[in-house]
Amino acid sequence: MTPTADLVADTRCTVGESPVWDVRDQRLYWVDIEAASIHRLESGGSVSTWHLPEKVGCIAPHAHGGWITALQSTVRRVLLHDDGRVDDEVLARVEHAAAPMRFNDGRCDRQGRFWAGTLFADTQAGNDAGRLYRYTAARGLQFGGIGRLIVANGIAFSPDGRTMYLADTFRDVRLV
Repeated sequence: MTPTADLVADTRCTVGESPVWDVRDQRLYWVDIEAASIHRLESGGSVSTWHLPEKVGCIAPHAHGGWITALQSTVRRVLLHDDGRVDDEVLARVEHAAAPMRFNDGRCDRQGRFWAGTLFADTQAGNDAGRLYRYTAARGLQFGGIGRLIVANGIAFSPDGRTMYLADTFRDVRLV
């Protein structure tokens, strides 16, 4: 049997990332980093889009509604309105190790902590100035203990929450 795929929405993103199925409203959300936007796929196939003030690296559901987002230089809580408006609150600002840098991939762990990594904008340069950060409401934004990353990517957690998986994606990887 040959696998098949159906096109449900013809949405073209410059850099589409961070897909999240939101169980709260049964919709798929994702970001277009370069377009500084968040998209939502409706059940009928239409797509809603919201624009933010900086490039959006990733999103995760916020415990009190809306989304926690890691943008170019800030972590924000955003509320997306059906009329296209965005209410946002800056939760933290990052002091990047070099310029230009931005946040990239991120996720929340089982304890509700938001983890997000940074990257140097020219990923082909191989600059390992990227770092992993952790955000909590109680402690704000903190260094997460992992640095020297080129492209922090693929953050995930084991089912028991005891192990974090993190890929450092860059151009000169060689398999032996």
